[in-house]
Amino acid sequence: MRKRRSPEEAKSAVLAAAQSRLTRFGLDGLNIAMVASDAGISHGTLLHHFGSAEGMRHSLIRRMTQDMLEEIVTALQDDLPPGQLLQRLFHSLSGDNRAKLIAWRYLDPGAPQTLASDHAELFSELIRIYAEGLPGGEAQARKVVMLVTSAAVGAAVAGDMLPRYIGMQESDLDAFPVWLCELIERNVVTPDP
Repeated sequence: MRKRRSPEEAKSAVLAAAQSRLTRFGLDGLNIAMVASDAGISHGTLLHHFGSAEGMRHSLIRRMTQDMLEEIVTALQDDLPPGQLLQRLFHSLSGDNRAKLIAWRYLDPGAPQTLASDHAELFSELIRIYAEGLPGGEAQARKVVMLVTSAAVGAAVAGDMLPRYIGMQESDLDAFPVWLCELIERNVVTPDP
């Protein structure tokens, strides 16, 4: 028997189920019948709240993007050393299949672009903070953030396929963000004279 919920509770349950399915199954896990079942609501109720599978995905994008923004803002407020800040950025972008959803959002012309200004503001703040004391200032910080962001999104979208082709073990893959950020620290933040 299904539990009666307020509209907000039902939406929240659907988005939690969708995020869990995305993490476990990737984009294929966002089948609305399965998400509705996992959320403990009917397929019709899901459609009532979101309008369509696409509406549910758009709401999920907004929720996951907001979570990611909050994680990065927290990292900025924690006053981390540059290398740790970059590692946090890498993990925030690549975790929980966020990168696949972000890539889908930017590749699908019908996907909402409403959070683009939030991303721009966040990255501007990240670049401003990272650039403090960095040789090359904001121009250099933009390149570093672009490199880390591209690597994080690329690693997450490729999943385990690319590392397998390259011959990387899981431990190598887990160590990659640390290695990348240490490489940046040595060559950008404190380059040899």
